[in-house]
Amino acid sequence: MMNLLVLSGIIMCALVVSLFGRQRKLSKKLKSLRNAWGKIRTNPSDIESAKIFFELNKLDSIVPSYCLDEATWHDLDFDEITSLIDRTTTPVGAQHLFYLLRHPVLKKEILEDREELINHCEALVSIASRHRPSVHFGRDVSGHEFS
Repeated sequence: MMNLLVLSGIIMCALVVSLFGRQRKLSKKLKSLRNAWGKIRTNPSDIESAKIFFELNKLDSIVPSYCLDEATWHDLDFDEITSLIDRTTTPVGAQHLFYLLRHPVLKKEILEDREELINHCEALVSIASRHRPSVHFGRDVSGHEFS
């Protein structure tokens, strides 16, 4: 009986330590994101890896679409613009941003879908900042499915 109590105590301690460690890690990530907000990122490797991905992906493109050519990209100094607006936290995010900038969209429906998604994300941030304890990191509390 005593061994069972000791074992359950050890398990409880491990769970508490694990939960505090996770909370601390999430707090550090949030602090890092808040500190970086509004500041210009100077990490050209993200842009370079996104360019490489874009060039490789261009070869496999099934759906033909308009794409800014290299000369226009450089004339408009889009590398600088990309570094100013890039707030991605993963290489995949940087690659997608680069793709979106290289493939401007003019169809109203697609632009409206993107605006709706952006508004939804802004609403999630607002909800998370007001109701911090009820929002789980990485989960969508509204039930909206991203596709």
